Amino acid sequence: MAIKTTRDLAGAQADLWKRGKAAADANNAPYAVNLIQSLLKEEPAFLEGRQLLRAIEIDLAKGQGMMARQMVALKASASAMGAAGLVKKDPRGALVAAEAVLALDPYCAQANKILSQAAEALDLPEISILAHETLAAANEKNTKNLHELAQLCLKLKQFERAIASYERILRVDPRDGEAQSGMKNATASLASSAGGWDKAED
Repeated sequence: MAIKTTRDLAGAQADLWKRGKAAADANNAPYAVNLIQSLLKEEPAFLEGRQLLRAIEIDLAKGQGMMARQMVALKASASAMGAAGLVKKDPRGALVAAEAVLALDPYCAQANKILSQAAEALDLPEISILAHETLAAANEKNTKNLHELAQLCLKLKQFERAIASYERILRVDPRDGEAQSGMKNATASLASSAGGWDKAED
């Protein structure tokens, strides 16, 4: 499945996106979330919509007090457990279920993992990257997540993003051999793709 852009939206989908963006611009976050969630149910490959949705949800989460965040996190974790079983039998449904949890807690580790796995099952690695980037923002010391993020970036030949992920790992653990090796390989791939080896030979 290929990622869709705004140019791929038409009719009711385009209208949902227009209204969702307008609601976000007007700071009507709950309504924007509902509209964009509805759009993503119809068009799960619309990456820009998912990115905006996550940004809105993160802003909402930042406005919660500590106690509220803890209660929401518990509720989100419980809901994510029920969604995990959908990944293999209904990955598209798993995306919807994961988004319902992420509307409660955008940093929920289980829900982001479900989102990532379902996206990969649907051949949507860009959405899997979004899930890992969200987790990295929540916990910059989670090197396992950063390694997975780097591998996804390499898969899409996004070498600069892969290098940035390896740099983040090495800031946490400078002795991480896998990250050191990955950094060298990603740097070499970036230079090669940009014609750097030709210049070096000259």
